[in-house]
Amino acid sequence: MKYSVEREEEAFVTVDGRKLYTLQDLVIWLLTCSEDSFKYHVNDKENHLALWIKNSLGLEELAKEIEGIVDRNK
Repeated sequence: MKYSVEREEEAFVTVDGRKLYTLQDLVIWLLTCSEDSFKYHVNDKENHLALWIKNSLGLEELAKEIEGIVDRNK
């Protein structure tokens, strides 16, 4: 289990141009991003964050836990 990506190309690039490399980066982004930026990545149709957590960080259980959550406060 890892909490950060090892290669630059595995970083999550947000719609507002930030690069996330770790779960800590993700939490900081969630606390500071606009609602529009969040909704771009997480909505009723898709959850880019869950996919990144699963595919790049290999944290499948965490990805499953958040894949249906569309409220960033949760």
